[in-house]
Amino acid sequence: MMGERVGKDNDCYFYYYSSCSKGEMCKFRHEPAALRNETVCLYWRSGKCRRDKCIFRHMEIAVSAPDLT
Repeated sequence: MMGERVGKDNDCYFYYYSSCSKGEMCKFRHEPAALRNETVCLYWRSGKCRRDKCIFRHMEIAVSAPDLT
């Protein structure tokens, strides 16, 4: 698997799943166009997305296993 990427190329977890208290000072991406999109950007996965306003997610989306108990 590739190394961890950090910075504006990656989506802010807090922005997408609740709210980010850092706003403009956050070092991660806050892209409103990608908010309700669950599709991960294929170009981002390969480290090649250069779109300023990419509508696809720039983070892996973890799907939780159902609670079996």
